[in-house]
Amino acid sequence: MNSQRIPVSHITARLDDVDESLHHLRGVLHALRFMSEDLQLVDDVPANAAFWSVLAGGEAFVANGLRASGEAHAIVKRTAIC
Repeated sequence: MNSQRIPVSHITARLDDVDESLHHLRGVLHALRFMSEDLQLVDDVPANAAFWSVLAGGEAFVANGLRASGEAHAIVKRTAIC
């Protein structure tokens, strides 16, 4: 399908779905960070390094995804002819 023929509402709806999924993932990551003390996953213990590395990577993924989605929303808004 020609990209110029895709309705803007369809594109923004898909981007909104991506945003919602990223916000859900962010919530899970925040919950894990909050629970880490109860689970005794302190960051100064080498055995817990993998947990903190995965958590940091997930948080960076969410931040980058939301930034990219925001840029895509702006592009769609700027180029829309409706």
